Amino acid sequence: PTGAAITEAPIPTESGEYEAGLTVIGDFDTVETFCRYFNWLKPPSKIERNSNFHLFKTGIKPMWEDPANANGGKWVLTMKNAPQLLDRCWSWLAMAMVGEEFDDYGEDICGAVVSLRSKVDRIQLWIKTKDDVERVNALGKKLVKILDVSEADGIGLEFQVCARHKLDE
Repeated sequence: PTGAAITEAPIPTESGEYEAGLTVIGDFDTVETFCRYFNWLKPPSKIERNSNFHLFKTGIKPMWEDPANANGGKWVLTMKNAPQLLDRCWSWLAMAMVGEEFDDYGEDICGAVVSLRSKVDRIQLWIKTKDDVERVNALGKKLVKILDVSEADGIGLEFQVCARHKLDE
């Protein structure tokens, strides 16, 4: 795989704290190195509420302000009170990204986020562009197939466009 990094971040209490709160757990450019980091991480269901794990390509920050994310969007998978499903989906998504199972969409993918919240937990797959609707939808179908989930699992799935605030306007 191309280089990537795993980071962790709590939700900031004030604007501007998000990037400062990111903690890099590890950078990697091989599956073996990825596994060294990933295997000792606690599962997402065990991290503190209001925290995130990020898995993003090298050079892309897990923020909408990053130029690679600025014109894109994200597939958001939501689930409630399903810690085992959350852990499994995050693990399968990370392995699929590193194992290049998204082969036809590799250039489109920026990274992924898992978020533990008080009401609904989320897994997000961030992509570079939102403009090719057919491609975006095909990627969403691929995501559902890789994670082997459906509405019967009590999950929700929606596509959201970039939510960055334009500071330069």
